[in-house]
Amino acid sequence: PTVVHTEMRSRRTRMSPEPEAIGEDAPAVVVEEAEELLGNDEAPEQSTTPVGRVYAFYERLSTTFSWRYVAIVSLVYGVNQGVGEACLFTAQKYYLFDYLKLTPARYSKVDGFANIPWQVKALYGMVSDSFSIYGLRKTPYIILASIGGIVSAASLWLARLDYQTAAALLLIANLSIASPDVMIDGTTAENSRKFPKLAADLQTLSWASLYGCAMVANLAVGELVKPSSIGARGVFGLLWLTSLAALLPACLGWLGERPATVIHEASSDRKRVFACAFATCAVSVAVGSL
Repeated sequence: PTVVHTEMRSRRTRMSPEPEAIGEDAPAVVVEEAEELLGNDEAPEQSTTPVGRVYAFYERLSTTFSWRYVAIVSLVYGVNQGVGEACLFTAQKYYLFDYLKLTPARYSKVDGFANIPWQVKALYGMVSDSFSIYGLRKTPYIILASIGGIVSAASLWLARLDYQTAAALLLIANLSIASPDVMIDGTTAENSRKFPKLAADLQTLSWASLYGCAMVANLAVGELVKPSSIGARGVFGLLWLTSLAALLPACLGWLGERPATVIHEASSDRKRVFACAFATCAVSVAVGSL
């Protein structure tokens, strides 16, 4: 009984906050308080307002990837693709029917031919990864596609064309939207692998830019395409502005791409993937032309 009483007393002594008991237990208390303070510093109170959350979203991406990269993703997806698709697809219908007086059967053929760039998107990434231009695998392709978009839009706007030439220019116009989209997708995938926690934010940036701008553009283009307004050819004239929105930041290097110093030799796996992509595109074109 005496031994038990001694053990219980010793326990009360260790648990007691008396000054004599401050020894081995003191550091543990100090560390615990320090961890609580550190946790409060690392998790600052976030804004609960919608504007504050949007600001924090863009600030988070700009801090990690630079504001230039965030801007070029927003411009390519939002202006070049979102606004460009709305203008191109709407103006194309009115232009082919009202200006060129095509029959529904011939319109279907021209429309299928003009949409080939969307059916062969699987090839763009393979080509850009396999064939670099001055060591760059994304930026030059965006520049070339944007230049093609400006030329085709200006021609459809200003020149009087037959339907064969118009079909070729419409194909180039579609290419100027589809190709930069694939290049930006490639950079988004690369950055998502480097920063997995921000992968969802990058997807949100892309799709929010696309559908936000597309919604506004579709509401406006219905009025602009009317003959009493600027008409279908005038809407084509707006397309060179959307291509310019992708061209300028690409020329300024906002994508942040650096020349590749390592030359990747073609492997058997890459050849098989390229063959599968080509076969997929061939089937897509064949089905689309039916």
